[in-house]
Amino acid sequence: MTQDAAGTTGPARITDHELVALVDLRPTPQGRRALEAVGVADLLTDAAAVRAGHATLLVRDLAVVEGESIVAQGLAASVGTMLTTADDVLLLVLTRDDVFGRTVLVDAPVGGFLLDLTAYGVHAAQPLHLDTDLLTLVRDIIADLAGGAGPGLPFTVEVTRFPIDGTPRTASLVIADADAPSPDAWAAARRVLGRSDAEAASNMRRAAD
Repeated sequence: MTQDAAGTTGPARITDHELVALVDLRPTPQGRRALEAVGVADLLTDAAAVRAGHATLLVRDLAVVEGESIVAQGLAASVGTMLTTADDVLLLVLTRDDVFGRTVLVDAPVGGFLLDLTAYGVHAAQPLHLDTDLLTLVRDIIADLAGGAGPGLPFTVEVTRFPIDGTPRTASLVIADADAPSPDAWAAARRVLGRSDAEAASNMRRAAD
């Protein structure tokens, strides 16, 4: 579901239950971790919720029945593959008095997407270019909001990285001027967040060579 591979640049609607159903079709630790970032991992053990997700995927022609199995297709196949093979998952939460933005960003070997979350369980999935660096994108989003695209200053940013092994890591920043985040503040946030799973695996391969 990259802009290059999918041939689309617009957002597509997908629900909590459909995300859970896609991970249920191909259970992996990466998929569960991505659902934790969305906040719906507990639904994996709710049989009714999983069935509801399968049903809406079928009704929307995002999945088909093949024999005794349900197989995702199109948008759902792309999203499901990236959820279940993700090597980096970030949650961006933006607050000014109340939360005004929650976005999950997913990167996988086959591509990436971001998911703008709503309180209604219906989210907008936006494809990313294959070479998108998630943290660079987050920094650009923050800078854009600070520069006038947001609800005003100051606002608070929390960025959480969900590694496959270990507990989530969260960096917090207070954005108080139009030039934020400063290089020093952003460097400190990156240190807290640490490496993505892809970066850690790459470093391990280099060390072994």
